[in-house]
Amino acid sequence: MHNYLDLYRKGVKHLDTDLNDLIKVLNKGESICLCSLPNMGNSRLIDYLAYTLRNDKKYIMIYDSDGSLDKNTLETKVKRYTSKKFLVLLPNFLEKSLSFKKLFQKLSDNKKNNFLSVIDLGYEIIKEKQGFLYSVRPLAYLKIRKPLNYSLTKSVMSSRRFINGWDIPQEFELRIYQLSGGIIGLVKYICSYLDKFHNINKIDLVQYPPIRDQLDSLNLAFDILNTSNLKKLGLIDRKGNIRGVLLQYYMNFKSNTYFLSSSLKKVLNLFLNKKNQIVTLDDVYKNLHNGEDFSLWSHYKIISRLREAIKDKFEIENVKGKGYILKDKYNA
Repeated sequence: MHNYLDLYRKGVKHLDTDLNDLIKVLNKGESICLCSLPNMGNSRLIDYLAYTLRNDKKYIMIYDSDGSLDKNTLETKVKRYTSKKFLVLLPNFLEKSLSFKKLFQKLSDNKKNNFLSVIDLGYEIIKEKQGFLYSVRPLAYLKIRKPLNYSLTKSVMSSRRFINGWDIPQEFELRIYQLSGGIIGLVKYICSYLDKFHNINKIDLVQYPPIRDQLDSLNLAFDILNTSNLKKLGLIDRKGNIRGVLLQYYMNFKSNTYFLSSSLKKVLNLFLNKKNQIVTLDDVYKNLHNGEDFSLWSHYKIISRLREAIKDKFEIENVKGKGYILKDKYNA
């Protein structure tokens, strides 16, 4: 097991190209905003940049690694050393207060300040036209970071072997890339799941809470951005296909279950939480009702309707005298 400084000393292949791009832009005297899908490692890239430039005498570096930098400290430092060139690194910019953001804009706009910055503004920034608090336009350079190709995705896996000591067999590498689509957060948690459970069945993966959270974040982008911007970020390709088998499967599953009644959703969640285990009629009853009397027939009807609604993904098998078992219809 190693820490990230050990990794930086080795070099980080999947970050090196972006790192070099940032350094080139800074050397031109331009500030930078990072724009990407959720969980693409922007904070890690900024940390890698801070490590790489730690001994660079051109800058006085202000690195807000833990989000604790307040507006008074920032203003005092920048105004005190007007003859020095500052490099302000803000991986947590979106979490800052409105007053901090306004001050940051003011300092950025003042040409008397020798002031460069690298900030992470997420992905919504790509759709806006003007106004700093909602846009990156006052900054000189917008760096859009897209999902990785197969070669660089393998670099992420190598980093996880090095940092976490995870067992990620090489024969799984291509499948991990296909499932994740090269989205770094998904690569990380698929590898974590593989290390713990020794399989990467997509139906099981979407039930793993860290992966589910990642997929929910990516799914939200489809509600916020139009097709053109989704393409710019690499979440869909030129033909409109969603990137990554796992996200495709997840969004298809959500769309198929979106219009289920509240009762069917409750029963589906019960089955998913006990997948490949017996679910009794008593379990269904307790899940649906609070002491109210419902006929046995109504429960059979609910099971029947649920079976029909999810038949493309799952099978609900009868276990005579015991209950039901939810099973995957297809292997991943």
